[in-house]
Amino acid sequence: MGPTEKERRHEELAQKIARPLEGNHNTAILSLKGGIGKTSTTVGVGMTLAQHRGDLPCAIDANLHSGDLAERALGERAFQAHRPPTITDLLRNLDDVDSLTSLQTYLHQASRLHVLAGEQEPEVSDSLTADEWLRIHREFAKYYPVLLTDCGTGVTQTRRGGSCRLRTTWSSPRDSPSPVPSGHCRRSLGWPITAMRPSPRSRWW
Repeated sequence: MGPTEKERRHEELAQKIARPLEGNHNTAILSLKGGIGKTSTTVGVGMTLAQHRGDLPCAIDANLHSGDLAERALGERAFQAHRPPTITDLLRNLDDVDSLTSLQTYLHQASRLHVLAGEQEPEVSDSLTADEWLRIHREFAKYYPVLLTDCGTGVTQTRRGGSCRLRTTWSSPRDSPSPVPSGHCRRSLGWPITAMRPSPRSRWW
């Protein structure tokens, strides 16, 4: 007996996920509404990429309000076992990062998915500027061809527009315990165009 239709479809999807990519690809998961699954989507997509791709994907927590991307990816117990380095720690020492090995000292690893934890102190996270976010992303682009950015609702603040100035694919979760109206998704995906003047090479889905 050969593979079933479901098995063939699964293999086709796995091959699409695993196909080689040219250059660096950043996907930002965003929504102007909170609590609809941005972080869960980031973890799910990241784990899927890590399972099927030969290169290592990396996810960055860009939530202004004590994001829990690393905690979701690693599990609460593993995350709290030690003081986790955050995006603020990396930014403070970014000039000293000169290799993938030195960059990875600031990252957490969930299976093959590498994760940069968000700042847990809102007053500190809120002070990060768009230019600082650009520095972070450009450093990661040297070593990771596939990046995911988990955006909190604070992404609408002007100083958080660094991701918009990169070549970015914007994605908004649609499925959640409470159905999200399609108009809301359109507004979320339309925001980078109207508010932040993204890179002309950006895409939306």
